Amino acid sequence: MRSLLRKSPTAPLLLAFSLIEFVGVLSVIAIMAATLVPAVFRSLDRAAWTKEANDMSAISNALSLQVLRNYAIPNEANWMATVANWSARPASQISTNNRGFARLFFYDQGGWQSAINGNLPFTQGQGGTAPGIPSSARIAIVSTVAKALPYTNGALSTANFNSIWSAAQGTIPSYFTSLGWGGRGDDLVIQRIPVDPLFHHLILTKRDTSGTAAYSINSTAVSSAVPNGPGGINSYYLDGTSVGLASADFTNWFVLTRDVSLTFEAGEWRDRLTGDGTDNSLTAQNFTIQAQTFIQTASILGLHQGADTQGALSALYAFMYAYTIWANKCPHFQFTGNNGTSAVDYQILNDLAQNGSGGIINGATGSGGLLK
Repeated sequence: MRSLLRKSPTAPLLLAFSLIEFVGVLSVIAIMAATLVPAVFRSLDRAAWTKEANDMSAISNALSLQVLRNYAIPNEANWMATVANWSARPASQISTNNRGFARLFFYDQGGWQSAINGNLPFTQGQGGTAPGIPSSARIAIVSTVAKALPYTNGALSTANFNSIWSAAQGTIPSYFTSLGWGGRGDDLVIQRIPVDPLFHHLILTKRDTSGTAAYSINSTAVSSAVPNGPGGINSYYLDGTSVGLASADFTNWFVLTRDVSLTFEAGEWRDRLTGDGTDNSLTAQNFTIQAQTFIQTASILGLHQGADTQGALSALYAFMYAYTIWANKCPHFQFTGNNGTSAVDYQILNDLAQNGSGGIINGATGSGGLLK
């Protein structure tokens, strides 16, 4: 009987874990998980942050391009539709990111000055931004890849906006801290959009009181008259704006791609002054008219010694210019008295070249001097 109960030498041994061994294995697994899982999540968050940063950059470009296409700057209510129109994506994909967190739209209420009265949206009209200048016009779009931000959009005071605009990567703007947001700075994506570079300065002045000068902005009808005097039109318009300039004879169109200043004189628009109408007097305007008539006159038969009407007029103008300088006692120098020896230009020339050791040029030439 005892032999029957004895285990066969070839029978397999039954192995089992004790409770202590099982707990030890679980502890090792838990330690490894605690070490590896946060690193995995951080890697996933970093990949999501990189993708969101790229998406936000594309949104910024689409917003700027659509602003130039529409000649209008959106506000917090319609910026998603503006970007969607350019990117051909649903507005829902613009308003929220891939993780389902809302993207927030802010602008500096104090930075636009009186150009838009501190508020968006802005739609460009005939007057541009006048009377204000789009100085420090800034937009910021903010997103997060982890903890949802307090849902607030639109205009911010300059101090609150600056806390977002100037925040370094990985830090939390004080504006969000003040709202009780408890997320991490590394989860934030801030896209900054300076709007100032999208505008160009346009100055139109009218010095010809007898002519007709008008202008138009993005229209085929030139209907707005340019006021007389140095004030004229002084405003800012978005890049690519079509500007029309009209006179009595023709209409000229150009696309605004840089700062431009033009003057209307002698019945024409010019990019530089010719001297006509410096005091808006009839005499000055008549002189320009007579000069143009003289230049356009057909050559009279006879010997002219190689001269032409333009050369004769240029010589006459140079003579009149020199005569004006002489008659006004050389206004290029400060005149300090009623006699020539008190004029600054006389003193300079005298000190440079007077005979004897006192003259700068004469004294520098050695004994005896250069001037005899």
